[in-house]
Amino acid sequence: MKHNKRVWVLVLVTSLIINLFNVALANTDISLYINGEKINKYTPIMINNTSLAPARILQEYLGLDIKWSEAYRTVTITKDLTEIVLTIDKKTVFKNGQAFNFTVAPQIINNITYIPIKILRELLNYEVQWNGKTNSINISSPSAKVNEIIVARVEDHKQAKIILRLKKFP
Repeated sequence: MKHNKRVWVLVLVTSLIINLFNVALANTDISLYINGEKINKYTPIMINNTSLAPARILQEYLGLDIKWSEAYRTVTITKDLTEIVLTIDKKTVFKNGQAFNFTVAPQIINNITYIPIKILRELLNYEVQWNGKTNSINISSPSAKVNEIIVARVEDHKQAKIILRLKKFP
């Protein structure tokens, strides 16, 4: 009986050490830049070679509308006409009802909701760059592309009318 207790204590201590080691690896210092501005308020984390950012950063610095549903444990991100629904600990994410699979699920760690940054790039067309030398991530808002320029003369020939039609990438 004493031997079984020792084994269980050893297993428990070993698993605690392994979990602490994994959390330490996940919390490697990563610098985050959004549209060129360094964000010091919250730090992204890395899990299985995937960077995750706190949802609050995305809301505050990217202007995304983010809603939390405690009942369903979902995060709904709305940007323009796009709605993305993520479920905590689920790797399947829905964009306007269409399912997409990711390698890492959104997670809650220390009461902070973390969202894989890949979702911004792949589903909302944000530009995301990783710099391994500086251990930093740069997120830039989607670029608008000039699709059409029209120059027309006005009757008095002193003014020109320029119409720019910008097209966002879907």
